[in-house]
Amino acid sequence: SPQGGKILAPNVVTFGAMIEACESKGDWERALEVFSDMEDRGHRANTPLTHRMLSLLYSNRRWTDAVGVFERLLAQGVQMDRYKYTSAIAAC
Repeated sequence: SPQGGKILAPNVVTFGAMIEACESKGDWERALEVFSDMEDRGHRANTPLTHRMLSLLYSNRRWTDAVGVFERLLAQGVQMDRYKYTSAIAAC
């Protein structure tokens, strides 16, 4: 194999693809699990992924979960922009 038989660890792009797949199926619960797993592995969500996750939770009326994600991002020191703030405000 090209990687010499090594198992590659997922990165933010991998997690983003998994969350996108969950979103396409309307499975916000699994998407939130994947997002949490990504954080537990020490990865920080990029802006598009953060916006996608917050929007997914908002569209499924998971306001408390969206605010929880937003608060976790703040605690991690993730740089906030108008899109993240707009998504968080919309979730309320």
